[in-house]
Amino acid sequence: MTELFRHRSLLFRVMLAELRSQHASTILGTAWVFLYPLAFLSVYAFVFLFILNVRPLGFTPVGYVLLIFCGLVPFLSASESITAGASSVLGNMGLLRNTLFPIELVPVKTVLLSQVPMTVGVVMIIVATTVSGHTSSTLLLLPPVWVLFICFLTGLAWTLSVVTVFVRDIIRILPIVILLLMMVSPIAYTIEMVPSELRFVCYVNPLAHFIWAFQDILVRGKVPAAGVWAGIVAWGVVSPLIGYGLFMRAKRELIENL
Repeated sequence: MTELFRHRSLLFRVMLAELRSQHASTILGTAWVFLYPLAFLSVYAFVFLFILNVRPLGFTPVGYVLLIFCGLVPFLSASESITAGASSVLGNMGLLRNTLFPIELVPVKTVLLSQVPMTVGVVMIIVATTVSGHTSSTLLLLPPVWVLFICFLTGLAWTLSVVTVFVRDIIRILPIVILLLMMVSPIAYTIEMVPSELRFVCYVNPLAHFIWAFQDILVRGKVPAAGVWAGIVAWGVVSPLIGYGLFMRAKRELIENL
């Protein structure tokens, strides 16, 4: 883990260069950082508000849209981290012999890059909640929840990047997994709307705990429940420990399988 601190300047420069290259050949450029989550929000809001006519108890239409957006922002960040993290080692084979930029930092880079659009999304949510009068002092809890979220995604990226080298089918399976995760993650519905016999699906989904935490802090204006805290702390600690340990143990074998 000390590699991250030691190479922080190099990691930042590589991230900045890649961020610029991602939007260099597009017409709208960095505007996509704003348009991408807004496009998803528009579709979700239209489907649940006007087609399915969903109205969670205690939420105005504006409050419900903010709840959806607050669930979408971390989900899209997780989706990007998972897909880019899984193929990060395969796409950077030359770094296995590079002593200037350790290969174990490549999955970290993908996770940190996914936080750029998430930062934009969170800022948009805070501005919207401020204008609509939903802001609360619970915003002070946002930094630790966000750090635990990044730790969880980093561990997941380390794990998937190693597994993908040995099982290339993972890259084809992940889009299906992400689609299923979108369906079972409480982005546009509350836990009260889920039948009691099916709520375990949400409880075993690690993304659900983080989404609940972000929604509580940013939209509901309340401290997340003890069970939610237990979930995000457990996943935020266990995931990077397992992922980093697996990556470092498999590092020597990666060269032979690439």
